[in-house]
Amino acid sequence: MKLSSLTLTITNPSGKTFGFIKSIQIYIQAPGLPNTEIAHINDNPTTAGSTISLTPDNVDISSYAKADNFTLDVESTVQQNNGDNVDVRADMTFNVTAAVL
Repeated sequence: MKLSSLTLTITNPSGKTFGFIKSIQIYIQAPGLPNTEIAHINDNPTTAGSTISLTPDNVDISSYAKADNFTLDVESTVQQNNGDNVDVRADMTFNVTAAVL
């Protein structure tokens, strides 16, 4: 199982863009498994719109999906001060390879 796409969309406030973000890294973590980066964007332009696509890191996350629970952590660096609260929706697509039993 691998992440094939991850898109972030600002849902509130209306008209807000991702221009204030310089970089984002998304990590997955589960009990007994290492904290692993699964997607990122570096050098995000100040002209970015309200939707950005991150680059998947091509790592197998099947062990995390099989765990009782997992957590997604986000690290970001800003390039402009943002005084607004921002609501973001994450849309993810996964490639799953399964064996027929």
